[in-house]
Amino acid sequence: MKLLFRCDASITLGAGHLMRCLSIADLAASRGHECHFVCAEQPGFDATQVIARQHGLTRLPSQPDWRSLYRAIMPWAGSDWLIVDHYQLDRRWEIPLAALFPQQLVVDDLANRAHRATQLLDVTPSRQLADYQHSDFERRPLLGPSYAPLRPEFAALRSAALAKRRLCAPIKRLLLSLGAMDSDNHLSRILPLIDKLSVPQLEIDLVLASHAPHIDALSTLIAASRHRVTLHLDAHNMAELMLQADLAIGAGGTSSWERAALALPTLLFTLADNQQENAEQLAKANAVIWLGDLRTLNEQQLLHQLFTHWPTPAKLQQLSQHAATLCDGAGTQRLLETLTPLQHGYWLQPVTTEDAEWMCLWQQHTVTRQHSRNPAPPSLNEHQVWLDSTLQHTHRWLFKLMSVNGPCAVVRLDESHEAPGNNEVSLYVDPQQHQQGHGKRALALLHKLFPWLTFHAYIHPENQGSLALFQSVGYQPSHQQHWFYFTPREPFHASVYY
Repeated sequence: MKLLFRCDASITLGAGHLMRCLSIADLAASRGHECHFVCAEQPGFDATQVIARQHGLTRLPSQPDWRSLYRAIMPWAGSDWLIVDHYQLDRRWEIPLAALFPQQLVVDDLANRAHRATQLLDVTPSRQLADYQHSDFERRPLLGPSYAPLRPEFAALRSAALAKRRLCAPIKRLLLSLGAMDSDNHLSRILPLIDKLSVPQLEIDLVLASHAPHIDALSTLIAASRHRVTLHLDAHNMAELMLQADLAIGAGGTSSWERAALALPTLLFTLADNQQENAEQLAKANAVIWLGDLRTLNEQQLLHQLFTHWPTPAKLQQLSQHAATLCDGAGTQRLLETLTPLQHGYWLQPVTTEDAEWMCLWQQHTVTRQHSRNPAPPSLNEHQVWLDSTLQHTHRWLFKLMSVNGPCAVVRLDESHEAPGNNEVSLYVDPQQHQQGHGKRALALLHKLFPWLTFHAYIHPENQGSLALFQSVGYQPSHQQHWFYFTPREPFHASVYY
């Protein structure tokens, strides 16, 4: 299969969206599937996380619009799955992209906006389908931590972790990780306070990304700490660090499920509004000790929380047992088992130079030329020159209507410069596949892909078949003779981010 991922990472967003998509992609690639990422170039995005794993990567501008996204994503149209993990994207983004990607998986954990996709993944505990009552999904959503997409090493180390937690040992090793970026420098607040706790000297593993903004300030505090602190940058052995730890101080994001899979007791802080529900559910399950929102706690309150809730060995064991029941680390495998190859349906795919020969044969056919504005059939050389020029045209879109059996039709859209919205559409169908509804499908998908545009079409007065086709999908006569136009019945409020 081909899997295309749309996600972002940055100092502001953190790396959680990217990391859970990478977990899916890594296991998929190990099974022979091809994975490609489309990510915006934002401060804090580490492209090497994708490239080092030998996945493909297309970079978008920091604030992508529809045109930059479409041009970047077009070569991957018809992938078996488009996997979207992004809080700024919703049904306004998903509906048009369905013209290129019939199967879409939405990864979400907020349930605060409407979606329309093939399937949903939301690993929030106690999540109910009713939470997405304004969304439409073709398949049963995948809900709960049992589907949490983790890397395979977490499942591999789970047995060893469960055996270790049963020993009920005191805290000797602490894992301190508050997200890859720690953009608000919370680690520099917590580390000195741990020095003030009445606990024996600890081994502390502190984990950050190498491009986190406050490493220099943190390094000074590490050197001054009474504990033995090791700074791990871009750690690739997170599962091992969690296995070795007796306690974690962590955030309420995607790493919650990594810790749960390895039954690691956790003092949990929330760092963002989107972590609130996760923290509430984890605390309710007695799987963590939730110490509050780190953004609102002052130093005195923070020290009080750490001092009051520092767990005893018995409490560690209790937390461990409850955490282990939430997630077993096999969620990525369960998820991939539900992602079936694209086996039916139709979609638009951009024409390439490799399509020149069969396109020319279609163009030369008498059925195609009969009502063309230029009745002379082109030679292959003439067609190749035209195609090369067309593919360089920034305001011309040339698609082939595809099914699993191959191309069915060709549809072209020329954006107007003189009159905005006066965009010309034309199409022709494989002469061997006439009367199969392909023209209607091509127009419907084109309208879906550009739902904010008005389309115009010239129809030869003797071409009754074409006239019937365009009128059947809603085209009406224009004030210009032989021209027809289509405008959406309802205004489409396009996504503001792509």
